[in-house]
Amino acid sequence: MNNSTESQVMDFVQRNLDTIPFKTLRLGEEELAAPEKLLQMEKILHDDPALFLSKWGRYLSQPTLTLFQAIENNYEVDFYLDSLLYKNEIENKPIDKRPSKSALYTLVQNRRYEYLKRHLKNSDYFSDESILLRDPTLYDQFIGQYIPANEKEQPFTDDITLVNRILSNIDRKFVDDHLYQQKIIDEEQLEEEEEDESDDEVFEKSTPTVITKRKNKDVEMEEAEALNIDTADADIDTIEEDVTDEFREEQRLELIRLLEENFLAGKDEYDDLEQLDRDIQDRYFDED
Repeated sequence: MNNSTESQVMDFVQRNLDTIPFKTLRLGEEELAAPEKLLQMEKILHDDPALFLSKWGRYLSQPTLTLFQAIENNYEVDFYLDSLLYKNEIENKPIDKRPSKSALYTLVQNRRYEYLKRHLKNSDYFSDESILLRDPTLYDQFIGQYIPANEKEQPFTDDITLVNRILSNIDRKFVDDHLYQQKIIDEEQLEEEEEDESDDEVFEKSTPTVITKRKNKDVEMEEAEALNIDTADADIDTIEEDVTDEFREEQRLELIRLLEENFLAGKDEYDDLEQLDRDIQDRYFDED
């Protein structure tokens, strides 16, 4: 908005100042003189047009409101103009009975989206290291479990400082402790589920046998032994799946997409990572 447009807005405000409430007065607070009101309103109009609209937009005429359309790429101004302009036309439209989200919710989402686009995407907020520290379990589910052990335990390079080595070890310990605690919780939940299932089952215990022939001799084997694949040639634990880099990148992008959705929905708090690092370091040295 240029100076000429601002002057047109303030001309309307000055002519109608008596009908435009400047602010709600507190107990014992004196009302400002008209020149002081106009001076403050003009400053807010120049510095933050969206704030000006939120305070006094409802008292402006439709032609005056259209002057704000000259402001481009300001989603907050657009938001207020959408609710203030052409009210008569909006009221004559058929009522949409579908449930709609509140204006405040929409504004908050728009602000989060702008912050995500302008700040977080250009920062390390969605880097592997930051995600790992914020949510080790989620990171391990999408990415960590597919990283080979030799990549996880890479030695430090010669140029890394002693301080960075210590901090890196602290981070690793924090992640390992978190994953270990989560593993214990998962195992306890699994045991409880199995106990519940066994209590509900009523059956007659029996051990069926499997008959096989080897050199014309019948050999009876317990079914549990016959189905047990605990042999050296079929040891699944020693087999590593060949996970491609392309698959891991797809997993990483899917995780970032999920985190972005959570951030826009307000489910993912924007952590103070410096404070988080301090907390982790304090716990590390307290244990020593």
